[in-house]
Amino acid sequence: MDDGYYDLKNKSSLIYLGRVSRPEAETLQKSLQENFSLEATVYDKKNKGFALFFGVVDTKKLHSLIRPFIVESLKYKLFDPVTT
Repeated sequence: MDDGYYDLKNKSSLIYLGRVSRPEAETLQKSLQENFSLEATVYDKKNKGFALFFGVVDTKKLHSLIRPFIVESLKYKLFDPVTT
């Protein structure tokens, strides 16, 4: 749960995937689109591996979907519609 972040300034999110291949990252990207209507862009973060970037609209959707499953100590990483 700790391999990503919410960019408060840009209101976007990034999830690091680690050392997966580009085809694996693209499979996840496609699966998120087909199953949850989430649009993500695959970023090559070089030494950190691949990551999925979510723009403003999809960040809100993503955070709404995962919020119930995030442990309390990491909820600060999510978009909070009450405070933002």
